[in-house]
Amino acid sequence: MLVLLIIIPAIFALASMLPTVRAAAVMRMASLASFIETALSAVVLFRVVSNGAFVNFTLLRVDALSAFESILCATIFLAASIYSTKYFAEEIKSGIFNDEHARRFGALWCALLGTLQLVFLSENLGLMWIAMETTTLASAFLIYGRGKSSAIEAMWKYLMICSVGIALALVGTMLVAAAARTEANDSLSWTVLLAAAPHLDSRIMLAAFVFILVGFGTKSGLAPMHSWLPDAYGQAPSPVSAVFSAAILNASMYAIMRYIPLVDASVGGGRVRAMLVFFGILSVITAFIRIPAQRDLKRLLAYSSIEHIGVIAFCLGTGGLGTVAALFHMLNHSASKSLAFFSAGRISQECKTLEIPKLHGVIISVPLWGTALFISMLALAGAVPFSIFVSELTALRAAFGKGMYVSAALLLLFLALIFAALMKHAISICLGRKLDIVFSKPTRSEKILVASIVAVMLLLGLFIPTPLWNLLQSAANVVEGIR
Repeated sequence: MLVLLIIIPAIFALASMLPTVRAAAVMRMASLASFIETALSAVVLFRVVSNGAFVNFTLLRVDALSAFESILCATIFLAASIYSTKYFAEEIKSGIFNDEHARRFGALWCALLGTLQLVFLSENLGLMWIAMETTTLASAFLIYGRGKSSAIEAMWKYLMICSVGIALALVGTMLVAAAARTEANDSLSWTVLLAAAPHLDSRIMLAAFVFILVGFGTKSGLAPMHSWLPDAYGQAPSPVSAVFSAAILNASMYAIMRYIPLVDASVGGGRVRAMLVFFGILSVITAFIRIPAQRDLKRLLAYSSIEHIGVIAFCLGTGGLGTVAALFHMLNHSASKSLAFFSAGRISQECKTLEIPKLHGVIISVPLWGTALFISMLALAGAVPFSIFVSELTALRAAFGKGMYVSAALLLLFLALIFAALMKHAISICLGRKLDIVFSKPTRSEKILVASIVAVMLLLGLFIPTPLWNLLQSAANVVEGIR
């Protein structure tokens, strides 16, 4: 069953490359592939919840953590694929997107979906590294999109910086293999390493985690390794920006999470968790410094992603309840940021600009997407009653509960400052006088998509269903090394 999650996107990727396929058909295939992946991920999740972790073909394994990440990734791709239908229809009308672009997009889109699923399902840490490197190649050419010179520059910047990061992660993986030579029979099997972790050389494992954190942290956008991220998000088509923020960053943090229980058991949690807290707070501070000065809407959202990936790293550094908060924050950020990028993309098409000084009154100028943008920015800022407020509150509760008073106070301070900065941008963009434009009528699928995401953001802010909370706890137990 697990292998189907990898094979099906590969089949659709090949089908998208057929020279006779038109753009509309490519978009339908992308949506169908994402729907099948979501359905299969749901079946896998049900089996894990019912019967526990299981293995396919030795190299593929799924537990609560990977099942959670798999269905979250597939759902984000499904939402982005549905959104892409209208988004690229407008691009075709404008003459900046054609059948050739669509075929390339469809092939890379499905390939990226399959390689991300391989990241989540890999039982072998070496295979997980290969899958992460493959996601870099597939996603880079999605940034390239329509071939603008600025997009090409952003693509090369992403490729160069993230390739260096992935190379550092490879060094970390090789150090883990070196530590496993005597105690784990040269194995990079995660389950074998977990069993042998208390006996692995602590000095080698600590060095390995430094390389892993910096390497995969580069791909996830942790500061100060984040410099590729604003350019890539700003230049990529909006569906791609959404997937970058809601799926690729999650996959990179997932790779780090797989190493946490190994290093905790070998080294002890103190130094490892302190590094995560440090990079988390540094990322939030970096976001605070850059957010107020942003003049481009998508770059503003990019720096917001750096903030939230910092919150996730901080939560992982806290451990315990903080790890549950990290996973819940992944879910909440994925929903909110996807909606924000969807809104930014359609607003840019209607208003012909992403420059913040030129945007005002978008709620009345582009009612559906202006309202969606305002709601998503409220959620991303951490406003009540949206779900991000709950996960951030849980993070602070976990930190204060563990006596991390200084770290928690710093996080709270900069989250409050970012709240003010984001609200200032949101008010200036969304409120005010109407723009002199004639907006196109939103489709039924667009209305359903916006309503569905907003409902998730609101409902999870008011009530966390027991099955979801149990899943988050089970996934957190994997990260904490609790069997």
